[in-house]
Amino acid sequence: MKRILLIMCFCFLFMTATNAAELNPNRIFGNSIGLSGSVTANLVNVRAYPSINANIVTQVEDNDSIKIIGKNNDWYQINHDNDTAWIHEAFVEVGNVDLIPKVLANGEEVIQYGLTFIGTPYIWGGNNLTIGVDCSGFIQQLYDTFDIEISRVSYQQADDGETISKDELQTGDVSGV
Repeated sequence: MKRILLIMCFCFLFMTATNAAELNPNRIFGNSIGLSGSVTANLVNVRAYPSINANIVTQVEDNDSIKIIGKNNDWYQINHDNDTAWIHEAFVEVGNVDLIPKVLANGEEVIQYGLTFIGTPYIWGGNNLTIGVDCSGFIQQLYDTFDIEISRVSYQQADDGETISKDELQTGDVSGV
């Protein structure tokens, strides 16, 4: 059991949301799509992924116009310097929110977010990314941040999602191998 948990923790470094790139409209259509939004507060942080724990990429000011290309929970995915970034919806005014497609974060965003928790104490049965977590709790909480539902315990996680061959693994896939 300890070996499986150790392998799952190690494998985290190689995981991503399977097929998430296909759900990201900016990666499919480039910069030609998106809704305009207007920043409603002064000096709002734009982050690398949809979390207040994410690195700040830049800041935008009141009345700045931004191009919104997707939404993940309470975060808007925006086009920033020909790359994607995230801003919390509380600081943006958008004309028709219903037109914003739901997107998943790509694998690199999942990994970068997970790396911010290096040093978090291991607590058997833990599921708090800052206080303490075990391997399967880490995976579950990490994916939950990106609106990806996965079971809490490793033996159930093994049955979540699609089974693929080892040569089909992509960054971010959870593997028990």
